[in-house]
Amino acid sequence: MLIKLDKNEYIISRLLSSSLFGNEETVSCRDINLKELFKISIEQAICAVLFDGLPQGVSEFDKETYELWKNYSLAVVCTNEYNCRSSVELASLLKENGLDYCIIKGCTSAKYYPKSYLRQMGDVDCLIENDKLAEVRNILLSNGYVCQEATHDFHETFKKDKMVFEVHSSLTKLPKGKEYLLKHIEDAVYQTEELQLEYGSVMGSNALYHGIIMLLHMQRHLTDGTGVGLRHLIDWAVFANSFDNETWISGFKQKILELKLWEFARIITKSAQLYLGLPSKDWFEGVDASVAELLVYDILKGGNFGCKDAENMYQQQVFSNVEYVKDNMVVRFFRSSFDRMYSWKPIFKKYKVLAPIGFLIYSTRVMFQICTGKKKLEFVEIYKQGKLRHNLLKELHFFDDEII
Repeated sequence: MLIKLDKNEYIISRLLSSSLFGNEETVSCRDINLKELFKISIEQAICAVLFDGLPQGVSEFDKETYELWKNYSLAVVCTNEYNCRSSVELASLLKENGLDYCIIKGCTSAKYYPKSYLRQMGDVDCLIENDKLAEVRNILLSNGYVCQEATHDFHETFKKDKMVFEVHSSLTKLPKGKEYLLKHIEDAVYQTEELQLEYGSVMGSNALYHGIIMLLHMQRHLTDGTGVGLRHLIDWAVFANSFDNETWISGFKQKILELKLWEFARIITKSAQLYLGLPSKDWFEGVDASVAELLVYDILKGGNFGCKDAENMYQQQVFSNVEYVKDNMVVRFFRSSFDRMYSWKPIFKKYKVLAPIGFLIYSTRVMFQICTGKKKLEFVEIYKQGKLRHNLLKELHFFDDEII
């Protein structure tokens, strides 16, 4: 690769290449710092899958961390099992009430892994028909689900016992002026196939729509400042590897082209080839390796949803927001800052007349945190990294009319 990986990033690359795709990789146990790799595995939400790739004998060099990592991985597997059981429970409830649904991400992503139980899961995500949200809400509330504070544009959040459920009335929110593209995936809730789990079956996304959902999910998190992590890259890599070149060209390409995400699909697949050792296929050859490597750099820096460097990721959004890619730096700064304020207090978005007051309060709050040392403001570094992200987002050609 052209970008320089540090020692840990290189080792993780080799371990994942071996465990995910069976590539012959040699990593010396003496070169592995278990404490550092364990920390990164948590930041990137790949704890169990990376632990599974560790070479034999590595425990002898740090038994304490090895046991801690092993127990953490077992906890991940137990959480995954609970997620699947909760998915079946939700699916059964919706089916009993004659409602169409589709379980997205989570256990649907896991089925493409060599060992499905190692794919780290969080919430249960469920897509329903757009006009059925009120009906589904009433059914869930009458069956012990508790509605959480609603602050999201296209899903409502519920909780039952220890599991969180996100009920989506739409797959995503697209940038201004691109909303019309959603017409190409209006039928997503019906594009399903039965997914057999240990506790029963659910209807999950079919292969094409699962790929589309991942692309839209990564696009949104790359452009909203939170970023994507290695788990997202792995999810995509094992999915991409599950289908031959003919399927990609004849079965998937046209629909992804309609959504103007084909070039992004090719770039992120090239990233997976460069960092994870994904076997090459003709459909993504010819991609500019420098762009794919810049995407890898962004993924490694941010962690899962930006948790590795969350504040920096949010601050960089001021300079890199793709919705304002054509604006000059000053305009982009203020428009993105207002977006951050709206995320902080959605009421100011609902009542725009109050937005200037909200911006003043938000700005004062941020300045106070900076002055008291609660928030760091490394402007030069933020500007530098934000500019890199800005250039990356332009090269990814999200919804670009010129990419056909």
